[in-house]
Amino acid sequence: MIVPSLFLGAMFGGAFGIIANVFYPGITAGPRAYALVGMGAVFAGTVRAPLTAILILFEIH
Repeated sequence: MIVPSLFLGAMFGGAFGIIANVFYPGITAGPRAYALVGMGAVFAGTVRAPLTAILILFEIH
């Protein structure tokens, strides 16, 4: 349950980061930052524990 949500969040966040960098190259962060945010958002929504998601992402990064 944890690993698929992290993977899907990273893929969706990274894809959004790539698209954001295409349209706004000098303004946005890199796709890796969007991937981390996507991982945290999907994981927090899945387990309904946002603080746990933040701590796990700090451990991963």
